[in-house]
Amino acid sequence: MAINTPEDELVRTILTAQGGNYRFPPAGFYRRLRDPQKRAEEIAQLFLGVRMQCARCHNHPGERWTQDDYYGLAAFFARIDYKDGPFFVGEYDKEETIFTTRSGEVKHPRTGKTISPQLLGVPVVDVPENEDRREVLARR
Repeated sequence: MAINTPEDELVRTILTAQGGNYRFPPAGFYRRLRDPQKRAEEIAQLFLGVRMQCARCHNHPGERWTQDDYYGLAAFFARIDYKDGPFFVGEYDKEETIFTTRSGEVKHPRTGKTISPQLLGVPVVDVPENEDRREVLARR
């Protein structure tokens, strides 16, 4: 923000962040969000202005969002993983590396079915198997 980065570029950088969180600070966004559901909730509220928490357990009573919408958004974030890096500048806190994997799915709690990535209010999105789902989301 201090260098007047356009908002869409800032959001895209955070959404697709990976690497060591000390060397690439946007990757630190995912450090505290350890499951796809928490990631979807945070992304929806911060960047879309939508609170999705109710739809985690049931269709949202005051909004149009359903459990299908909720878990479809969470599916974009199911393939994020973490590994420890080296100690950073002699500090106790280790750097953590955020990276994407080729596996990781979200299952709908009511049906038990694997959910495909889905944008809010849009049909299922086709994501090529070798592409980071978050990249597809960021382009939309």
